[in-house]
Amino acid sequence: MNEKNKKLRLFAGIPIKPNQKILEIQEFFRNKYKIKLVEPENLHITLKFIGEVDEGELEKIDSILSSIKISQFSLMLKGAGAFPNEKKARVLWIGIISEELNKLGNEVSDKLSFYNEERFSPHLTIGRLKEISNLSEDLKAFKNTEFGIYPIDHFSLYKSTLKPDGPVYEEIKKYFLK
Repeated sequence: MNEKNKKLRLFAGIPIKPNQKILEIQEFFRNKYKIKLVEPENLHITLKFIGEVDEGELEKIDSILSSIKISQFSLMLKGAGAFPNEKKARVLWIGIISEELNKLGNEVSDKLSFYNEERFSPHLTIGRLKEISNLSEDLKAFKNTEFGIYPIDHFSLYKSTLKPDGPVYEEIKKYFLK
């Protein structure tokens, strides 16, 4: 197979090291629902899911991501919710408060929009439910929970390899913020 035609599944994201509060909310939902939790080493904020691309696109993507010039910032993880909604939940997430993250996410999303038009949606996925569930009652306890403040000094380009026991993420390159 020609190397240029090798497909890679890519996304741009910010790695998040879980603290005790994040592990506790994951454990709370694991004990009550059929849920596949995101492994601690895989926790990240997705800035842009790029999707399946030819390996030959890497240089172009790297050039685009390298052109983003945003200052370092901090973000607060606060509150919890579910997609598509709390009554028919499939994905469990923690909310994020940060104007700078919104700016970074929107810029990455805009500059890579020709890969897909999905808009940036600030959240930290912590689990995927194995069956549609109503989480509205249990989520009330976490509406105002603060899960920590995280200083952000870089974002990364990742390769995602889907395996039977879950995805494996490999950091391809870090992009340091000013």
